[in-house]
Amino acid sequence: MALGYIFVAPYPSFEPDKAVLEQPAAYIFGDNGNLVWSGPGYLGCWVGNFQAARYKGRPVLQAFQGTVDRLRGHGFGTVALLNETYQQIATVQSRNKLMDLYEFRIVNEETALVEIYRPTPYDLGPYAGRGGSAVDWEWHLAG
Repeated sequence: MALGYIFVAPYPSFEPDKAVLEQPAAYIFGDNGNLVWSGPGYLGCWVGNFQAARYKGRPVLQAFQGTVDRLRGHGFGTVALLNETYQQIATVQSRNKLMDLYEFRIVNEETALVEIYRPTPYDLGPYAGRGGSAVDWEWHLAG
């Protein structure tokens, strides 16, 4: 097993009768289990895709922050980049704010590649027994 840091971003269950987290946020633990950093006050709301990356030649932390439509799994929010002192140095946001919660990459240390989805009304009757919508996925570069 490699030694290093463990990045976690726990969030509450989507089921109303399940236990609720006291402080859902991003956390970094050492491989010994000791808390190294706590994200409340730095990243807000629901946090996902929390990991280390590089941006413009420097190490950063990246994380999706926002809210989640629990029924459909849509994310409404932004991706934040934090520098070595945990200050937010950049934000990536889609035009319609329907970003995938997990698919975000920094390419060439300066351009963000993010997956965006648009629900498109579609008759799903033949497949699901009633109407609904399909999802149209796109990849966007933001730099």
